[in-house]
Amino acid sequence: MTCNSFSKDFRLLKPRDYENLKNERLVIRRKFLSAYYKKSKIDSEQTRIGISVSRKVGKSNFRNLLKRLIRENFRTSVFKNLGKDISFVVSTRCKIDDIMLFKKMVLDILLDISKNDHK
Repeated sequence: MTCNSFSKDFRLLKPRDYENLKNERLVIRRKFLSAYYKKSKIDSEQTRIGISVSRKVGKSNFRNLLKRLIRENFRTSVFKNLGKDISFVVSTRCKIDDIMLFKKMVLDILLDISKNDHK
């Protein structure tokens, strides 16, 4: 049985992690979601993610739902071992009624990152 927890090992926690990500990053954009990524500085196989959702997106329950969806899609995906640092940024234009569409956007971004990794 695989472990499906979302431990601190999979998170970007410190400001220096985000500072490292700002330099020479690559970007993938979708309608309501952007992902900034680059190779992990710690030379690990684990992919670490950070999530940013502005207050302008909506009320806290909606923002937390979006963060939970991103974490859940990452946690259950096969993209945990890309060796990348990824920062997901939800657009302030995000007014999603279709949760499945948002989940598909997250998985599409992760798939694009993995494809770019093999080039």
